[in-house]
Amino acid sequence: QTCALPIYSRSTALTKGISRSCGCRGLTLATKANTTHGMSKTSTFTSWTAMRRRCNNPNASNYKHYGAKGIKVCERWQDSFENFYEDMGDRPAGTTLDRKDVTLGYFKDNCRWSNPSLQSYNQGLSSDNTSGVKGVCEVPGGRWQAYLNYDKQVVHSSVHATFEEAVKARKDAEAALADALEKEK
Repeated sequence: QTCALPIYSRSTALTKGISRSCGCRGLTLATKANTTHGMSKTSTFTSWTAMRRRCNNPNASNYKHYGAKGIKVCERWQDSFENFYEDMGDRPAGTTLDRKDVTLGYFKDNCRWSNPSLQSYNQGLSSDNTSGVKGVCEVPGGRWQAYLNYDKQVVHSSVHATFEEAVKARKDAEAALADALEKEK
C-alpha cells in the first residue's frame, strides 16, 4: 500500500520488520488522540465558551453582570464541553443560552436555548423599577398593576387592590407563558 504522506521510517526498517509503518499510522493515531469533540467552530461551543468567560474572567466585559454577582457554571460544565453538549444539545439557529431563573447559575435544569423575545421577558429588574418585582408597579389610587410583555406585545395586564395580588398575577402570567412556549417546541 502506498502512502501520500512523507516517509518517516527507513525502508530497511520496513523490509527487515523493525517497523510496520511508514509513519502515517502514528500520525493518524496522534491526530485522533488530540482531537476532542471537533465542534470548536460551532455556535454551541461559542455559547459554552462565552458562558465560562463571563462567569470566570474578571477581565471579560460582562463579568460584572455574572461572575461578580456570584453567577457560576456548574462543575459538570465548567471544564467539559462534552457534558454541556450532552445536556443542552445543538444550539438552534436564532437562539442563545438563557437561564430560566436569572438569580441562579448555569446548570442543566436552569438553562435553555431561547430566542431574544423570551430572553428579554426573562431579564431582571429595570433600573426604574420601584416595586422590587418585575412586571409590577403602583398605579394611581394606591392600586397595583401586574403586566407581562413578550415579543413586543402585552401578554397580560391586570390591576389589583394589593401588591401581593399583583405579584401573584404576574407569577401566574409568567407560568402560563412558559407553559405555552414549552408546548410550541
